Amino acid sequence: MSTITVANTQYKVCFIHYLPVSSGRHLADASEYCKTCDTCLRTKVNFTHRHVPMHPLPVPLGIGLRFAMDHKMLTRRTDAGNTAVMVMVESFSGFVHLIPVKDTTADTTANTTI
Repeated sequence: MSTITVANTQYKVCFIHYLPVSSGRHLADASEYCKTCDTCLRTKVNFTHRHVPMHPLPVPLGIGLRFAMDHKMLTRRTDAGNTAVMVMVESFSGFVHLIPVKDTTADTTANTTI
């Protein structure tokens, strides 16, 4: 049982019943309740993904200076013969470009971006 589960239960009970949160007795009651609650005992808090990127990218100084790009494969070929969508996101504004492409090769990607 985590401390966060007990604290969340205490705040919810105090909010519903209009009780002061600062009372120590409410925390003890919430702790006792969480020891008997099956859902509270199974609740786990995930702390594994709480890290800062080691080398974050700097914010671009203007529009059109940096793009993020990826391909999304389609489930079937379109009437025009396209099998994927190239997704380009401009990093400064977040503007998205969706470009249909026939394949995901480097040549097709380079010709599409030029």
